[in-house]
Amino acid sequence: MRLQERLLPALLLFWILPLSRGKAQGALSHLERSRLAVEGRLLSAPVESPSPWRFFQVTRVLRGPSGIRRLRLAVPEGVSAHKRPHPGKEYLLFLAPLPSGSAPFRAYTVLQFPFGAVALDGPGGREFARHVLKLSRALSSPARLAAELLHALESPHPILVLSAAYDLEAHPGLLPCLDPAGKKRVLARLLELGPAGPWAEPLVHVLGDLRPPGWDRALAGMLASPGGACLAPAVGQVLGKVEGPRSVEILAGSLKAKGNLPPALVLALGAARRPEALPILGRLLREKRNFSMVLTALTYDRSWRAVRLLRRELLREPATLEREKKEALLEALSRIGTRPARRLLVEVARGKAAPELSRKAAALLKRK
Repeated sequence: MRLQERLLPALLLFWILPLSRGKAQGALSHLERSRLAVEGRLLSAPVESPSPWRFFQVTRVLRGPSGIRRLRLAVPEGVSAHKRPHPGKEYLLFLAPLPSGSAPFRAYTVLQFPFGAVALDGPGGREFARHVLKLSRALSSPARLAAELLHALESPHPILVLSAAYDLEAHPGLLPCLDPAGKKRVLARLLELGPAGPWAEPLVHVLGDLRPPGWDRALAGMLASPGGACLAPAVGQVLGKVEGPRSVEILAGSLKAKGNLPPALVLALGAARRPEALPILGRLLREKRNFSMVLTALTYDRSWRAVRLLRRELLREPATLEREKKEALLEALSRIGTRPARRLLVEVARGKAAPELSRKAAALLKRK
């Protein structure tokens, strides 16, 4: 095997991995980042050939030179992070040229993005390809792009919904193109989908920009539904950033309305990172209600006020917490990781505060 072929996996990792950082990428982001987007079939290599190169028979070019009929594609062995197309199948591929000098001929590799290689015979594959084609024809029109993303968001195919959610979050400049009815459709779609899918978090951030009527209380209400806990950090963060002190009123109001104290609302109060939320969390901590969730919420907050609250409970006299719960407080301080939190851990480790926990605090400091 040629030296260039032996080095190919390392070259691909160097070339591809930087492209995958940052926010998740949808079809529009793929089009913007790729040099070539094509549909076609991956051809098989001769059985006796160990070469990583394959030919890809192009049936339609979505982005790039229209005259391409066949191209050479790198499909290396041993690159586990690479999404490997299988010979004989039809795909939509988003491609980047390999760095100059990595091969003795012009060659491409699949972008390491969520939708870098989409099987056309897979669920929603051909619908996704049509979506990409429409996006490619609308690249010069923000209004048409926004309309197509909204249409894809309402599709019954999960691959389209996820791609559109990613793109709406990654392209906030398109959101002003949505009229009030379009903004309401985004909120209605999230409420229909529920909080558990991978599209929920990016849509929460999108709604923080769109702000259709009633969006804030609708998000708070979602936290009480099954799967709401996984969405709590995003909802708390967005509400705290956009609504300020009012975010605590919204979340606390939902908390009072729910007799069973949904843990997700507690988590969202911490993620809002508002000083107005800490008295509520402190009361729940003293009452030992959802104790572990309150500690997690305080690790989301991470402020010096949260550390002060944990210190107060740790040193409260007479002691009201069992040793196990006090150790959980120290674990929370370790996860917060700020200077005030570390200073308190050092104080406990030296026996100046809660000396019975000095060994536990010292172990946590070493773990850092």
